[in-house]
Amino acid sequence: MWRRKKRKAGEFVEAVRPYAERIAEDEKLREHATQAAAAGGRARSRLASSRSTAGIATRIASDEELQGKLKDIVSELREASERLRGKRRRRRGRKVLVVGSGLAAGAVAFPQARRWLGEKLGSN
Repeated sequence: MWRRKKRKAGEFVEAVRPYAERIAEDEKLREHATQAAAAGGRARSRLASSRSTAGIATRIASDEELQGKLKDIVSELREASERLRGKRRRRRGRKVLVVGSGLAAGAVAFPQARRWLGEKLGSN
């Protein structure tokens, strides 16, 4: 029985190790996780007076401050999760702006580029 528990504990440690190392190394990830935990504590203390499921649901539905804290928790956990998985935020708008600005500057500076761009866009 103890061997099985020891083996399961070892498996758990091995599964968690990469995440723990990443949290130890990544300051922003650690910050998001800490802020999510703090927001969770504040939300829990705000819900402490409600004991039943219906009371908790009513409190969440009616308490705007609590809703804000729950949104903070979700936001921080999402940021931490994306950071942990290595997702990068898309900067599509910025890229379009840079490319568009480059095309506009090229069209203004070079008459040949202006004609080529006019042909491609279908204007005469």
